[in-house]
Amino acid sequence: MRVPFASGPRPGPGWLLALGFLLMFSAYEGGRVLHTRPAPCHLWRQTDCLSITENYRGGRPLLEPEIHARIADDGYTGNSAGEFPLLYWAVGQVWKVTGPSEFAYRLFGILLHFAATWALYLALRRLLDDAFWAVTTALLLFTSPVIVYYSMGFLTDVPALDLVLIGWYFVVRHAQERHVRWWALAMCAFALAALLKVSAGISLVAILAILLAATLTPSRFGEHRKLLPAARPAWTWSVLSVVAVLAWYSYAESYNDRHNGRYTFNSIWPIWDMTPEELHRAWTFGTRILVFQVFDTTVWLMLGAVLVALAVHVRRLPGPVALLNILLLAGVLAYTLLWFHAVDGHDYYFINPLILPLVLWATFLWWLRRDHAAVFGSIRTKSVFALLLVYNVAYAANNMRMRYAERVPIDPSEVLPIHHRHELPFWSAMDHYDLRGTLDLEPVLDSLHIPKDALVIFLDDHTINGSLYLMGRKGFTNYGHDWSDPDTFERLHDRGARYLLFAQDRWLDDPVVKPHLTRPLGRHKGIHIHALSSLARAK
Repeated sequence: MRVPFASGPRPGPGWLLALGFLLMFSAYEGGRVLHTRPAPCHLWRQTDCLSITENYRGGRPLLEPEIHARIADDGYTGNSAGEFPLLYWAVGQVWKVTGPSEFAYRLFGILLHFAATWALYLALRRLLDDAFWAVTTALLLFTSPVIVYYSMGFLTDVPALDLVLIGWYFVVRHAQERHVRWWALAMCAFALAALLKVSAGISLVAILAILLAATLTPSRFGEHRKLLPAARPAWTWSVLSVVAVLAWYSYAESYNDRHNGRYTFNSIWPIWDMTPEELHRAWTFGTRILVFQVFDTTVWLMLGAVLVALAVHVRRLPGPVALLNILLLAGVLAYTLLWFHAVDGHDYYFINPLILPLVLWATFLWWLRRDHAAVFGSIRTKSVFALLLVYNVAYAANNMRMRYAERVPIDPSEVLPIHHRHELPFWSAMDHYDLRGTLDLEPVLDSLHIPKDALVIFLDDHTINGSLYLMGRKGFTNYGHDWSDPDTFERLHDRGARYLLFAQDRWLDDPVVKPHLTRPLGRHKGIHIHALSSLARAK
């Protein structure tokens, strides 16, 4: 029986991949996007990431992450940990040279994604021995709207998936060349991916399950057992990877417990904890919006046909390959149930499960090449796929135009009519709302001689760090505070708050807030800026 990994790649047209990626980047207006401030879609999570990065620029140790919001240590610090902050720390070191630069952060993200696209291409060249399918499949991933948006964003989800793709390239190299160093590099890549985003651990869990099966029942794997390293080095590197992941998340939990502050949670968000109303909202958002942020219908139809074909011909697949697909499918289904709350509005939670359709498609192409070579190499087949790719580039470009629309509601004439029914009203309703004025507020605060280290309160901000990061000041937002309680302002004043900002005029007459507004300093794009008056001191 032939092993599932064919001969190594011949020198191929990698420059076509690079050119295609660059053209797609241009179609997505990447040059403009790189120079923009955080877009409104998931501004909350974006500014959490940027806040940690900025604090690393200020000299925080790697293992002591901090955010702008004083949510920890009873309001005295921003000490809080989530995913392993290596990405934030690394960009923070760059910022020590460049100064705070969202452009540099975005550029780092897109370059890392290109490296992962290149790794995927190289892996597919080895698997398929066909340059066309390797190039176009690698580029198809870059037509997923969530990949395009977050690869030029600030979250760790796409970088984590990028490391997974690099890890699979090392697995393929090991399967062909049988050098343990490739396995070691693969396990390191998988571990780092899971450290950046725990959902990226789906691949690590699947490959460990295959390794366990091969160790316990080697006879069932036959000659395919040689695709994995010998038991000792295989398990050594695998266990070290798992230990590294568990060690960080255990440390993060203890760090948050010690400081009593959490900007995120490192736990499940399961379907069984949801109310009927929450389930309905999640299902509605998932079917109307989220699914089309992962891929367009054309790709889902193709993947559906692929899944059926592989299910029908599963006995024609090598055992380890069939098992890998089954494990990833089970893993993604389990992940969706365990984090079903995220289906409601959190598209980035479904970036790392994209490893499943990639593996399904690669498996299908390998099977097609072996059992239906004429179809695999057909000009007609490749032409249809090339058209599919071009259409999905246009679809993703259209999606990016809606996500980064400068004016809302979006004029339908300004976008192509290839979006789905509920997308235009959804993106038209997406805005920075009360935080829009903070996008360029920092120099205004500087001109008012409000010190960089001054603590501020922003009443209208329901995020943790949104307004604070955007205006370059630490302090307090509406997150976790009750503005109807008169004691809140005195407590925050005791913790160092000296300035009070808000966007909604209603606060001017609020009976609790109004007594603290005796020293107005200015106004910028609807945002009121006041020095915070303490009633306790006035008495």
